[in-house]
Amino acid sequence: MAANYPVKNVEMGSRLREIREYLGDTQTTFAARFGRNRHDVANYERGRTDLPSSVIGVLDKLGFNITWLVTGEGYLLKMDDLLSRFKTLSNEFEKLSVDYRMEYDDLLRALAKAEHKRDSQGRS
Repeated sequence: MAANYPVKNVEMGSRLREIREYLGDTQTTFAARFGRNRHDVANYERGRTDLPSSVIGVLDKLGFNITWLVTGEGYLLKMDDLLSRFKTLSNEFEKLSVDYRMEYDDLLRALAKAEHKRDSQGRS
């Protein structure tokens, strides 16, 4: 006979699984983040056990949206964190773009010099 668990817990457990998968963790590695074991995580994800506040606190510190976890409203990650990560990534992208452009230009100049040198040696 299957036990009936509160829908709220099952839905929150499903969202917790989304967080775990977002992190690329197995139940075992995810549990280790919180000092728990795989069995605990399996019970949270199935809605069998309430999610402890200590786990919720760690998820909050990792940048996950606790309102989304509990209610399903909003986004998986906090918007401020998403925007901050986007800004950091954009800045890094700009640096890489400049670096790649400079390297590309340097390479073109070196190839042009080598081509010119080869042509002048070939003609002599």
